[in-house]
Amino acid sequence: MNCTMREYIAAFDQLKATSVETGEDVAYLRSWEIGQHRQEMLEAASEGFEYFEDMFTKLPPSAMVKPPFSWLFIGPAGSYTGVHADAVSSKLFQHGTLTVDAWTAILQGKKLFRLWSPSMLTKLFVGKISGHYGSREFVDMTNPDMERFPECMQQPPIHIVVRQGEVIYIPKNWGHDVLALSDTISLTTHWLTKFNLRQLIQKAKAAKEEIQSENNSLMDRVRALKQARQAQTKPEP
Repeated sequence: MNCTMREYIAAFDQLKATSVETGEDVAYLRSWEIGQHRQEMLEAASEGFEYFEDMFTKLPPSAMVKPPFSWLFIGPAGSYTGVHADAVSSKLFQHGTLTVDAWTAILQGKKLFRLWSPSMLTKLFVGKISGHYGSREFVDMTNPDMERFPECMQQPPIHIVVRQGEVIYIPKNWGHDVLALSDTISLTTHWLTKFNLRQLIQKAKAAKEEIQSENNSLMDRVRALKQARQAQTKPEP
């Protein structure tokens, strides 16, 4: 959908009607990185961040992971974000991702959050977590594939309705999906707690060691290949 923000919001009623008629997901402005495009909007909402002190801001530039990890979500009733676990992607981390804590503030409207405890996380996805919304590694809990995810219904989720002016805190490794119960605007931030900073350092160290091991293995193969070639070209005595 290619349009201006004004045109998108004006089309909410039409988008909802189309979704009902076709059975397709309603068009949703998801994950607008306002920190990259409209920094002043984040600054206008900066009060209260002392309750969510972000250790990402303490990392040196060489860490390659810098905030803001903040996104604006705007959509009509029925807007839906499928099951996921909040994560940050970077080569800095072992396996390329780090699951993180998150908070979401509802600026307008209300949303239903369904949360599955960390003990259920491995039952909700296959492969590895990419950190991207809509990734196929997670089960679609609106129509679960019981062959791919046979244990996904093992534990019922917690249901929480978050309304305008309220904030929900989601600890790391809690799988969740989100449904807009009305036309909504919300702000989400991924952040690193003091408790999880130690894990980040451990993961970064493991990733560095893994890369070093791969490099050493590659160099060993190169040396072996050179030695084999030299042996083949060495003249007979």
